[in-house]
Amino acid sequence: MNVPATKLSLIKCCFSKDSQFLAPTLVFIFGSITSVILFIIVQSIVKSEVQSYFEFSARNRLSSLQTDIVRHQEMVNSVAGLFSSSQYVSREEFHAFVKDALARYPYIQGISWNPLISKSEYSKYVEKAHKEGINNFKITEIDSNGQIISAPVRENYVAVYYIEPYTTNKEALGFNIASHQGRKKAIAQARDTGLAVITEKIKLVQEKEGNYGYLLLKAIYRKGSINNTISQRRKNFTGLAVGIFRFTDWIPLTMRELEPIGIDVWITDESSPKASQLLHFHSSRTRKEVFRPTTNDYELAKKGLHWKTTVNILGRQWSFLFVPSPEFIKEQKSGQAWIILTAGFIITLLLTKYLVSKTHHSVKLAAANKELLNALNEIKALKGIIPICSYCHKIRDDEGAWNQLEAYFRKHSEAEFSHGICPTCLITERKKLEQNI
Repeated sequence: MNVPATKLSLIKCCFSKDSQFLAPTLVFIFGSITSVILFIIVQSIVKSEVQSYFEFSARNRLSSLQTDIVRHQEMVNSVAGLFSSSQYVSREEFHAFVKDALARYPYIQGISWNPLISKSEYSKYVEKAHKEGINNFKITEIDSNGQIISAPVRENYVAVYYIEPYTTNKEALGFNIASHQGRKKAIAQARDTGLAVITEKIKLVQEKEGNYGYLLLKAIYRKGSINNTISQRRKNFTGLAVGIFRFTDWIPLTMRELEPIGIDVWITDESSPKASQLLHFHSSRTRKEVFRPTTNDYELAKKGLHWKTTVNILGRQWSFLFVPSPEFIKEQKSGQAWIILTAGFIITLLLTKYLVSKTHHSVKLAAANKELLNALNEIKALKGIIPICSYCHKIRDDEGAWNQLEAYFRKHSEAEFSHGICPTCLITERKKLEQNI
């Protein structure tokens, strides 16, 4: 950085070895150090305020997501309660029961009843579906190529039998969720604990765009049964109430209810293998460009300003990482610390310059006083009786030495001599010269 010549000369003056500049030097050092300290303090305060505001906003978003999950759980629990307390629930009754919940939460992909169907009951359920107007009902699975096929003969199925809304989920009707390893594990956990659980990240059968979601499962047991032990629960298990959710529907709609301030959200499932942990990335609405994150971006995000927490979500460890978007950083950027630093340096330089100027003035004044004192001393030396030779006109000084008249006056005054000849001496000298010729 180029520094103006006047400032360089000022700094050189301040750090001169001459003790006369000690005060300006100390003022410059003290002012500079004070300015830097104030800069650091203010910057730290601003950074702390931004961090607190960011963390508060992140916690607010996490609270909204957790509240939604509680609502999802309550909704699925109510469906499970309906079937556990009823001998039979018709398809029309199921539709009427879940209609209001689906209207309140439009981001829910669907709600289903998945009964436990034994091999011997298969035909009965198919026949019943045909009577209800679903002529093409059959239990299906997905093969290794991702294609929906008729399910092979198994001892038991946990198939989607009622599902709402039907229009957007009809591809899932009849799907045996127990045929998928990730879903099967969650089914066993829900059955054996009696608690609501969620699956790992899955691709829904009805999904056409490659997005991911999860299932929220709640076990249904035979009406009036006692289910205090695992063996009792397994014996009385009759099926599942299932909530179906897509991350791309649920999270953006929840975030839309909050003021957009520029916070991105990474949601990962730490219960899953590392390669499949990322559940969803929500990009802030304040971003001006589309951001498509990578795994490397996730690692980089954890190095800057962020807030991360891990929450037990119905048996799985979900991690929420909140990161400020570029727009948030720009909005929260403050110049207070730099203003204080600049103002401090300007005041320090002005004060130092003033003291240097005053010091220069004092030096000049001292020099003038010294010259005046010397002149007074010279004037004193020329006062009084001056011993002078009557013949050669030499003058004796204070040390006893005899000096030429001109030399004496040059030493004790600023007088200079120019040699000439007066008219009288001219006549006298001319006569002497004529006599000698």
